[in-house]
Amino acid sequence: MVVPADYRYNTDLLKFSQNTKPRFMDVCENEVRRLSSIKIQFGLILIFLITRSEEIQLMEHYFNRMQPILMNQNNIVTVNDVFNRFIDKVRGEIEALSQRESGWVMEKNLEVFINVAQYQPLRGEATCPCPKSCKPRKQ
Repeated sequence: MVVPADYRYNTDLLKFSQNTKPRFMDVCENEVRRLSSIKIQFGLILIFLITRSEEIQLMEHYFNRMQPILMNQNNIVTVNDVFNRFIDKVRGEIEALSQRESGWVMEKNLEVFINVAQYQPLRGEATCPCPKSCKPRKQ
């Protein structure tokens, strides 16, 4: 989802996440209903700016949750907590960036992602005979 430039909460990550969370939860719930079992990842592209030598520089930074979360009918209620943890992680990384006195300041949200894929665990269903070289010898 590309965030419109004139979106009301575009520059406040906490308010932005609170207002868009229901849409994220709806996507996850719909996909679980449709696919039964899914893997999800959240992503966020933020624009940062800094003023150096009276010149404004912009930087895009992509934040994501590296490990996909498995969701199904049994744990779909946890998507709220997963999303909150993702936003807390991003906020922590932004604060860490600010505390290093880098001068970069979050300007706005550019894009928000939710990556959804059907989860199909590998299953072994067939057997094949063991080669003669691996079979135990009769004594």
